[in-house]
Amino acid sequence: MQGSKAKGTLLVSVIADATTVTGLLLTGIGERNTKGQQNFLVVDRDTTDAIIENQLKELIDRDDIGVILIS
Repeated sequence: MQGSKAKGTLLVSVIADATTVTGLLLTGIGERNTKGQQNFLVVDRDTTDAIIENQLKELIDRDDIGVILIS
């Protein structure tokens, strides 16, 4: 866990359309860590299955993610 996080806190992440991601980012869930990783992915018709799969795998492997919302 990063030093700036309180002990035991985890992030919510999202993989969804632009409207859903934007709404959740406006609530303050968006984060980019020191490695440049984001906790969200905007999916549109040009997003390939491979991109979505890779992002999901990265989010699952992260220690600071507690919930992954896929819409």
